[in-house]
Amino acid sequence: MSVIDCDTHYWEPVSVWSDYIDPAFADRAPALVHDGDRLLMQVGEHIYPSAPNHRGLGATYGPDETLHPQTIWDKEVSTDAKRRLEMMDQQGTDVHVIFPTLGMVGFSSIEDPELAGACARAYNRYCADFASADPRRLRPVMMAPSTTRPWPWRRCASPARSAA
Repeated sequence: MSVIDCDTHYWEPVSVWSDYIDPAFADRAPALVHDGDRLLMQVGEHIYPSAPNHRGLGATYGPDETLHPQTIWDKEVSTDAKRRLEMMDQQGTDVHVIFPTLGMVGFSSIEDPELAGACARAYNRYCADFASADPRRLRPVMMAPSTTRPWPWRRCASPARSAA
């Protein structure tokens, strides 16, 4: 019997978008920004989390010296495919279906459909590279842009770097 964990996440590095985005969109790649003592994410024309009382993303994406040791370990296991596979073996898990974390922050509201597509392709390239460590066991969920006009799914993936 196979054990499939169908609700795991990356704490993907912010560099996903600067490292993987199409060069034409590099100047508009999502990035962390500071708002006083809060660490937020700029995505397209918007800043997230947008709730004024939200603490921001510093508890996960702040400097390691400010993070709880468990958070540091969770981030490392989340973003290092070899360590994730070792943890899966220890837990007796055969497959991880992996959802984004930062990739769910504000991407549905990108108003420019070309930028939305570029961000989705960047995330999907990262996922393909990550899953290449063991595509049978590491199963990332594809990101697709949510724009007001129809967007062809085939434009979200990069065939040269897509995982099984």
